[in-house]
Parts: sequence; structure tokens; C-alpha cells
Amino acid sequence: MREKFKLRECCVKEDVIDTVARTAKLSREIARFILSKGIAPEEVGEYLQSETRHNPYLLSNMDVAVKEILAVRDRKGRIIVYGDYDADGISASALLKLYFDDIGINAEIILPDRDEGYGLHFDLVEKAYYKKPFDLLITVDCGIKDIDEIALIQSELGVTIVVTDHHELPQTLPNCISVNCKMGYPFRYLSGSGVALKLVQAIGGDAAYNEYACLALIGTIADIMPLVDENRHIVKVGLANINHEGLKGLLELSKCKPPYTAEDIAMRVAPRLNAAGRIETPESALSVLLHKNKPDNKGVERLNEINLRRIDELQKSVKIADELVQESAGRAIIVEYDDFKQGIIGLIASRLKEKYGLPSFVLCKKNQSYVGSARSVEGVNVLKLLEGADDCLERFGGHEKSAGFTVKADMLERFTQSILEQAEVFGESDGTQYYDFEYNKDMRDEEFLNALSALEPLMPNEKPVFYSKCGVVGADLFGQNKSHLQLVTDSGIKLKGFNEYAEYLDALRNGAECEFMYTTEFDSYDNCIVGIIGDLNILNGLRFEGIYAKNYLESFIENCVSATDDKEKPFGMHNAEADLDNLLKAKNIVLVFNSYAEYENACRNYASLSDFYVDFFRCGKGGRRVLIAPLSRQTYGAPCYDFYGYGDGNRDNYLVRSEIPPFLRALGISRSLCVKVYKAITKGEKAYSLSDLYEKVGLNDIKYEAFACAVCIFVQLALIKIEKPFNVIVENTHNPLSNSLLYKACCNEGSEEA
Repeated sequence: MREKFKLRECCVKEDVIDTVARTAKLSREIARFILSKGIAPEEVGEYLQSETRHNPYLLSNMDVAVKEILAVRDRKGRIIVYGDYDADGISASALLKLYFDDIGINAEIILPDRDEGYGLHFDLVEKAYYKKPFDLLITVDCGIKDIDEIALIQSELGVTIVVTDHHELPQTLPNCISVNCKMGYPFRYLSGSGVALKLVQAIGGDAAYNEYACLALIGTIADIMPLVDENRHIVKVGLANINHEGLKGLLELSKCKPPYTAEDIAMRVAPRLNAAGRIETPESALSVLLHKNKPDNKGVERLNEINLRRIDELQKSVKIADELVQESAGRAIIVEYDDFKQGIIGLIASRLKEKYGLPSFVLCKKNQSYVGSARSVEGVNVLKLLEGADDCLERFGGHEKSAGFTVKADMLERFTQSILEQAEVFGESDGTQYYDFEYNKDMRDEEFLNALSALEPLMPNEKPVFYSKCGVVGADLFGQNKSHLQLVTDSGIKLKGFNEYAEYLDALRNGAECEFMYTTEFDSYDNCIVGIIGDLNILNGLRFEGIYAKNYLESFIENCVSATDDKEKPFGMHNAEADLDNLLKAKNIVLVFNSYAEYENACRNYASLSDFYVDFFRCGKGGRRVLIAPLSRQTYGAPCYDFYGYGDGNRDNYLVRSEIPPFLRALGISRSLCVKVYKAITKGEKAYSLSDLYEKVGLNDIKYEAFACAVCIFVQLALIKIEKPFNVIVENTHNPLSNSLLYKACCNEGSEEA
């Protein structure tokens, strides 16, 4: 079994780590953590103090931009601030509008919605101009690539344009005043709202910077800018000076308490602001951020309602996207579904990227074209991939890790082929995951926890990751629907795992030894520090026979039901005639075993299997993986093969024929048991799942796994069929039990009639 979790490498010599720890008065572990983030030894003090604030006039053309703005003020002219529909563009727009109000400049805001699309739109600017003329157009978080639109606005309307942006530069800059952090500024990674804040600082000095940093921190965090250098200062100052009533209202509604953190903004505030532009129009979010001096309770509640709709829409769409993921997709995932809501395709792409560890492209139909959003993994620049497919695109833009694009009407197939071919060039992910600290009891000391808090601000994905190898002494479910896992380890750590981790409950209660990777946070409900599970790895397969049987039989039912619906089966998707030797050399593959004993047996005959990662129940991301006893309804993002088959009619495609496993023979299937189950399930009980049916028929003297096996036999014999959600329909047929491959495999009673 290959080692799945490893300590993150630090490319700094041991004596340098010791020196940094001593100089900065840090523990050696924390000094190593900071250096492993790529912070240079000589910059550690600056990183911890977060005092970097550059001169705004180091931004090219800043002096010209300020001159134009002040000239408009002096002649009592008007300014239009043209922003974007995401949290960065909205917060940048609000920031400039509020500051201009403070210094006596008449300013209004234009925000395109997602249907209109990102960037400058002449028709929106023209409409605003003829409604009430203005003297100066300032873009925030957009504009640097809108060369044609800028030229048209200048020629038709005759207004001066200042572009403030942070996106990558085009080969030719627009013919206007451009202020962009990628034009020679000491720090390239400001957000759109960060550049807007620098404009405010250039006019109003550090006092204005401090006052409006609370808005710039929103865009900095929402756009996932690296929290180093000046971004760290913006966020730290902003969090310490939240003097904005609308933002306070959002924080209170989100149940955030002072002192506020970057994680509060990332996980609670930014999603609500972004939801407005995703589900409706961005004006709802803008209204809240324009309420600097008085609360906007109705606006905040409205944003929360929109966000709840966004969550519901996203859950439904991710489920559809999962079903569309092709296992043989290669080194990138590309999903197109006409009816995806355009505002959430970026979120869908993020979910797919996180699940499969591959760059993910999600598209929906818009008129005759396809609008798409991309999210990428470490080491893969999606902008470069899109540049390589630019002949298929109407437009694209963004960053290395996230981008938006529009595919021409008849170019979707060619675009897909181009992205997949380019993605093959990037190295294969081997699936290894890395942690920062191996847990020891000293890490619960107040001194260590205080030292960790001094590392703030940290983005959620930058928080230190802990590792523990331990047993579980207690496990249970919690939450309104009992859909989350909580456990206590034998080393005294309390851990919580959300959503899919609840599926590990039975295994953890059966004495599994595990490895956990987790971050820590203060749990206000339990009033203590808890670990939030990022991943877990089961190290043994003892006493799991009941789980093996349950998972196998539930997948059996799903196969039979999906076959009657003429849908693709989730298992056995590849031909059994495949060349086993070549498969075992593949870099990205999943081999399914129905128990750990099967895997151990296979390792005796195929030594290379010991170099595979081993997952129980749910498949991990990337590399060469063995999956033990998979839960039903999974997509793997890699070619998947059933290693063993038993001739029981469940998985017809497999690599090696084997004897029926002990966990099925041990179920005690007999004719009398089958008759009892058949009589019970054909009484017309309505159910939503196999387990729900078991509870409703009340066969407490029969184990669930044996009950499930009997139902599988009846489905296989076409004595019943299952209609969704899980209603048993009796078929007018007669068929002997001996005609069921599963029955013959599990029962030694011989041929008997049903």
C-alpha cells in the first residue's frame, strides 16, 4: 500500500529553519511551516508583521489618473465607475463611489450582469451617457483587454477613460490611462478592489486607505489573491477597521463574531455577495456595500435569501455534472449542459476540480454559443490552455487558476479536443497529499495555539494542515439531518467531517485504524478547538464484512435499476479483455476490489499493486488507486475496472474470475429466507431507499445484508422491479431461484422454485 499522506517538503536547510525560529521567536514547527509557503527567510519578520504598504504612485500612470479625477472634481463634473458582477468588482465599485462621495465628486456606478457578460459594454455606457452625460469613465476589475470598446467609447462619446484593473496584460494596451499592478508595480497580485484602494490612497493618503481597506479586503479574499506582501496588509488593516454598517450586518447575519478573520470573509460574506450576481443581478450586493453609515437589514436579508437559492441550485447542478463526467476524460474535465445557470458554472467547476484533482471546464448554452468557466489545479495554467484553443473562442480572460470564456457555436467539439490534448502535456498528479504538522500533545497548549493565531490572516486553503495516525474511540452523526460526522480519537482529538464523511460511520465504529488530515478551528457550539477533516485514510479492513456485503449488494441493486432505465452502469464500465499487465502500469487508474482480503490476495500475484494508493468506500483524487468496497453512485475521473468477478450477474466486466467472497456466502441465503422477504416486500410499502424499505417491512430477525441479497435475487429474476424512489412493483412472472446467478453463488441448497 502506497503512502498517501506526507509531510510537506521545505526547501530550506535545517540550520536556516533553526535560525529563523530563534530570530522570530517561533517554534521550529511554525518556522518550518512559514518557510514551506515560499516565504524567504529574510522576509519572515515582514510576513508576520504584515506592514508592507507600497507607495501608490509606483503604479504606472497613477499620477495622470489622479490628475484627471481631481480635475473633474474641480469643475464639478461627473464620473461613471464601471465595475463587474463578482464580489471583487462590486466591492471595488462601492469603494470608489463611497470615497468620491466623501470628497465631493458626483459619481454613479454601472455593473453589467452575467447575461451581459464580463467587461466593458458600449451599449451600457452609451445608455448612461445619454441619460446624464459624464466627464470621466473609470473601470474597476476590468477593461485592460477591452481595446475595441474603449476606442468606440472615446470616438462616439468623447469621454476620458481610466482603466484600473489587475488582470493579465494583453499584447497591446488600450489607448487610455491604464493603472494595473502588472505594469511594473512592486507587487503583481493585487485584486481589482486592491488597485481601487491604491487609487484612493493616492488621492487621500494613508488615512483614506485605512478607512476603505474593509471593502478592499473583500475583493482580495473573494478573488483568492495570495495573502502575502501588500495583500496581507490590506486584509489585516481591513479586518481591524470594519467601520461599514452594511458589512457588519452581513457578518452578524452570517453568525461571525469579532475578531473577524479572513475565513469569515471567504466562507460567509463573499459567497453571499457573489450570489447576487450569480442568481439575479449584482445590484442587491452593491446596495448593501453602499450602506456605509447606516444598516441595510432588508438588503442583508435579501442577500441571504438569494444565497440559499444559490446553494440549492448548485447542489442540483453538481449532481448533474457528476453524472456527465466521463471516466476516460484524460487530464482535464470538460462538462457541457445546456441548462446550467450561467452564474454558477464557476462554482460547479470548482467542485469538480476539488473532487477529481483535475483542471475543470464547465459550459452552458447561451444563444448559439457556449459560455464557460474554468478552475485549475497547481501547476496547470488555464489561461495558457485557453490561449492554445483561442481559434475556438469568441473571448476569454481571467487568471492562472480561474478563467471565463465563450466558445463559438460550432466549435465545442474542437475546443474539447484542444483542451484535452494540451492538458496531456502537464505532469500526472500522483495523488499524494501533504500536511504541515504531525500532531503531538504540545499542539494543544495555549502557547502553540497563540503562535498559530499570529499567522493570521490566512485564507481557508492556507491554514496549516495537521496529521494524526490513531484509532477512533467514539463516533456519531450530528446536524439537522444527521449528515455530518463527529468522532474522538484515542489521542484525545475531537474531529468533525462534513457531508460525505458521514458514510464512514460504520467503519469507524468497527474499530478502524485511520490517518486523518485536518485543519483546526474554534467551535462555538462545543466551545473548544476541533479538527475539521480534510481527508481520512483507513489503514485496516478488519471486521468490515457487513460493510463489504452491504456496499456490494446496494451497488447490485443500483446496477439492475439503472439497467432497466437504460442508463450507463456505474460499475464494470471497461472491457474485461483489457491487457492486465498494461493496466497495472497506467498512471491514472482505479481498480475496484470488494474487500481488503481480495486486494491482499491480488498483491501476492501482482506485486505492482502494492504501489497503488488504497481507498475504502470512496475514491481519492489522482494517481494509481485501489478502491475497496465502493459505495454506490460514484464517478471516478479515471478509467475504472472491477478486478475480480464472480459470475453472479452483477458486474459482467472484470479482469480476473474469482470465487464468491466469504462475506456473501456468510449471509445464510436460503429458500425459506427468500420466501419470507418476498412476502414482506410485495405488500405495497412505499420507500425511498433499500434501507428504508427494510425498516418499514419490519423483518428484524433477518440481517439487513441478507434482506438486501434476497431483493437483489428477485430483481435479477424479474420477479419484481424497482420504481423510483424505491417502490416495489410485482411482475406477473414465475422464475425458479436457481435461475439467479446470485442465488446460486450465495446458496448451497441446490435448485428450488420461487
